[in-house]
Amino acid sequence: MIWLVLVLGGLVFVWWLLNGPGVNRKVSQMDLEIYLDILYRCGFPNSTAVITIPRRREFIQFRRRFLDDGTTDIQLGFPLASWSSGYYENFVKLVERGKIAYFTESTEEGTVTQFTLINFNGDLHRAGDLARRILREVFGVEEDVKVTVELSNCSLKEVHVESEPK
Repeated sequence: MIWLVLVLGGLVFVWWLLNGPGVNRKVSQMDLEIYLDILYRCGFPNSTAVITIPRRREFIQFRRRFLDDGTTDIQLGFPLASWSSGYYENFVKLVERGKIAYFTESTEEGTVTQFTLINFNGDLHRAGDLARRILREVFGVEEDVKVTVELSNCSLKEVHVESEPK
């Protein structure tokens, strides 16, 4: 009987691990590259990873994009909206201080008027580092605060993950 419980428990854990990062997965800021890697390799167009701070409305959005040469990249999108206008200047200063190339695109998505976009050319460490710096230096989030990562149109089923998310 105990073996049946252990086997069923193991199967539930494997199912959870394969399906887990989809909605509201709280993770350490140091594990962001794991989820950016999942996004980078997930295989679907229009996949996104949205990083939010629990009980706050600020967010950072990454999306997977396909390049003309057939390769893929991830792109950070920082929104300009009524809630983010107080952060926007500090975000731009952070990016310019780091000599990071960026551009803006207008949008008609309700309260978000534009996104400032940054391409990473496959450098997931650089993407994760910038996300952490935005969380800490722009949004004022402490290093030990876990953030929520929501992957849309993407899951662990589509990729082989080298490091297990914590």
